[in-house]
Amino acid sequence: MESELTNYVMFVHPSFRITLGGNFTPLLQLLKMLGKEEYDKQVKELCESITSGSKLEFIGEYIDDKDNLSLVFIDNCCGLIDVAEHHFKNQNINGRVSKIIFSDKVGKDSPVCIEESFRDDMLEPTTWREEKNKETGEVTKLHNYPYMYDVLNPIFEKKNTENLQCSSESHCCSCCDE
Repeated sequence: MESELTNYVMFVHPSFRITLGGNFTPLLQLLKMLGKEEYDKQVKELCESITSGSKLEFIGEYIDDKDNLSLVFIDNCCGLIDVAEHHFKNQNINGRVSKIIFSDKVGKDSPVCIEESFRDDMLEPTTWREEKNKETGEVTKLHNYPYMYDVLNPIFEKKNTENLQCSSESHCCSCCDE
């Protein structure tokens, strides 16, 4: 009988968070007028198009104080999971990554995994992003920014994996063919 996998939260540097806005803002604002169901359907198709053939996974949208909409993604999700689960296997840990959270408390090349049940040990998530105006040099802090990817329950499942396979034994990222 196989024992149950222990869920781990992986904390990664915010540099793995990718934001696409700008040209998408007018399109996304128009889609919002179609109602939630149609908006969600269209955003899913747009995200599938954006992530097709890439290592991006959609984690949410961001609306700034001027109502500009941006789509937010995590980069190299499967690669991050592979590294963690390879480490789990080498340490004889029967675990899997259940969530990936952005935190500026970890280094760019130093992700940290903490057992999901150890709530007191969790690192502070980075729920904001700084944006620098190229012309003025002024830095704006964008608050309430998407900071988590739920690996086991992604917002959108990918239809076409286009040979993007990770070696995760738990096949918990949507880039994998189950």
